[in-house]
Order: sequence, then structure tokens, then C-alpha cells
Amino acid sequence: MAELYKLAFRNVFRNRRRSIITLSAIALGLLSLVVTQGMMNGLGKQSELNIINYDTGHLKIYRIGFTDDNAGFDLEKTITDPGGIVTELERLPEIKAATGRIIFPALVIHRGESMPAIATGIDLKNDGRVFSLAETVTEGRFLKPGDKGVLVGEKLANVFGIKPGDEIILQARTRAEADEISPIQALDLEVVGIISTGNPKIDGLNLFLPLSLTQESMRMPNMVTDISLRLSSLRFLARVEKEINSRLAPGEFEVNTWIDLAQSFLSLHRLKKTGSMIFLAIFVIITAVGIVNTMLMASFERTNEIGMMAALGMKAKEIRRLFLLEGGILGAMGSGIGVFIGSIITYLGEVYGIDLTAIYGDVDMGYPIRGYWYTDLTVGLVISSLLFGIIISVLASYYPAQRAARKEPTEALRHV
Repeated sequence: MAELYKLAFRNVFRNRRRSIITLSAIALGLLSLVVTQGMMNGLGKQSELNIINYDTGHLKIYRIGFTDDNAGFDLEKTITDPGGIVTELERLPEIKAATGRIIFPALVIHRGESMPAIATGIDLKNDGRVFSLAETVTEGRFLKPGDKGVLVGEKLANVFGIKPGDEIILQARTRAEADEISPIQALDLEVVGIISTGNPKIDGLNLFLPLSLTQESMRMPNMVTDISLRLSSLRFLARVEKEINSRLAPGEFEVNTWIDLAQSFLSLHRLKKTGSMIFLAIFVIITAVGIVNTMLMASFERTNEIGMMAALGMKAKEIRRLFLLEGGILGAMGSGIGVFIGSIITYLGEVYGIDLTAIYGDVDMGYPIRGYWYTDLTVGLVISSLLFGIIISVLASYYPAQRAARKEPTEALRHV
């Protein structure tokens, strides 16, 4: 068997130019595979963290029916006494923190212009334990206790030309009592800061104000519309969801994971990932055709040699194995080179990132990321790509190997 490996290795470089071209094609295909997958994995991972850190937390608890209203928020379906629920939930060892919020539709008015938006009242004491909004302030400052102010998303602020220190009017329908029609409340608020999360939904539609001010203005004393949770690890997600459902009153609350709340993004990501894989599949097919061509040409050129080996007693399965080994060596070398270079490029992307502002400016990519796009290189990606390249190369060599093995010695020797 060792002699067969030596012979296969020697045969690979008989025609160096053809072998180098085939190696280069394999290397380029695997390089593209590693870099593209690393970019898509990084994009997905970065987006998931953005959604969790700035929008959903790991889980959210609503009163059943809160999101069924046509406007998306039914303020009659609120959570009363959220403090008791938060205290109860934080007893679970997997839950790191919990916080209540009030989310409601509003109209932003500034200098005679208006635009619909989503307003969120946040608990300044606990919100930072679940979300990371404070780190997204690009102008001005974050909210402080006692503020009658508001944080505005960057894209929303740009629409109005709003700067920290400006005054805006926030107009919204408050919670109705009994059978009354919801009264309209108008708040004069100072813009204390501008935030940029990289999430188009938050930056373009959202503004944030203190929970205490929201509860007072929206006639919602000791009430919230949702409770957001942060876990100590994502691996506890399913377990905690099940545990919360068993503890809360059945038929009164619904628990949604960040996956449930981010379905539109996840569908988009799956679609784009599928598109990139289709492109790579075409590239792999072209590479496989190149391998088939190389091995077929080798079998034609070595017809007399194959006849001699068969006449000297080499069995058909050994000839087949020889050609498969040659294809495997080509695949292993090309894949090794491609994966190595691709891993270096992906690692550099993971360390330094890709400056999205320099490339795309303010164009919305459809992904909730900001600043830099970081790739994600994993051991699994490196190993699976390397194995994939070798397996494809061996499979592509099968037909030429089978053809060579089927040649009759007497027929092959006629070409001597």
C-alpha cells in the first residue's frame, strides 16, 4: 500500500502545469468557501448579539393579546405588579437579570413636522443589566433618573435634524380606563442623546424615555407591557422558557424567545446564506469538472502504462485505487492551500473587521450590525471545509479511475 501512495504522489506531478492549474482551482474554491462561510457566520452571530443586546433580550414575557392589536400594542393587556414577577424570575439560577418596559406607538413632532415612531419606557435601574443601550450613545448622554428627556435613534434624528438639547413633542394615546376612549397625551421632551445601534428598526423608529415618566404619562402606574430577561448562557434558552411557562398563570402570559421575535431577520439570513451556498456550489461543480478532466487526460496519456501494470499482475481494484489516490492527493493539497489562505483571511476579518461605513456609507444592508463587520472562524469550519474539498476531489476522480481500471491489458498494450 505504501508503494501505491508513492506511485500516486509521483504521478500527480508528471504534468506539472495541469496539476498546478487543478490545484489552483481547488484552492480557490476552498478559499472562497472558508471566507464566505466565515463572513456569513460572523454576520449572523453579530446580528444575533445586536438583536439580543438592544432589542429583545433572551426572552420576553407579554400578557396574551398584547401584540394582537392592529397597531401592534394593546395597552389594556399590561403586566401589573411587574416587580413581584421579576423577583420571582430572578430566583431561577439561569436568569441573570430581568427588567420591565413599556412600549407604545407614538407620533414625534418637531418644528411642524411629524412622523410615527415606537416609544419605549425603560427602567433606568435594571435596564442596563439586560440591554446595552448606554454603550450606543453617539451624541449627548444617556438618560438619568429624574430626566424629562428622551433618547432618539440616529436615523430618526436625522430625518428631523434633531440634536441633543432640542425639544420634541411626543404624542400618544394613553391607557384607557373601563369603557372610555383612550385620551391623547402630548409630552414636551428634551432630546438628551442620540443612539446608534446598527439595528435599522431601532435607529429609524425608536426612542426611549424613563419608565417612571412613561408610567405617569401613559396612566400605567406600576404596570409594564413586557418583561425582558437575560440568561447566564444561551444554552439554557429552551429550559428557562419551559420553566417560566410552568410558573406563570396559564392562559394569562406568553413567553417568546429572541428566536421567536426575530423570525423576519432569521428568514432573511437563511435566504442570503442559501444564495451564497448556491454560488459556491456552482464554483465547486466547475472545480470538480476540472478534476475529472485532469484525471481523464492522465488515464488517456498513461494507457500503455496501465496495460503494463495490468500485465504485470496489478488488479483492477488497485488501478482504481491508484487513480483515486491521485485525485485525493490533488484534493488534499489544493484544499489544504485554499483552507490555509482562507483561514488567514477570515482570521484577519475576525480581528480587524470590515469597515462598513467606508464601503456602504449609510446604505441599509438589512442586517442589524453597526460599524464593523467581523467574520467568525471556527475549528469546525476549517475541518469541514478541508474534508469537503478532499471528498469532492475523490468523488470527481471516481469515473476516470473506473475507466482506467476497466481497460483490458491486451487492448491497452496496443498503444505502446
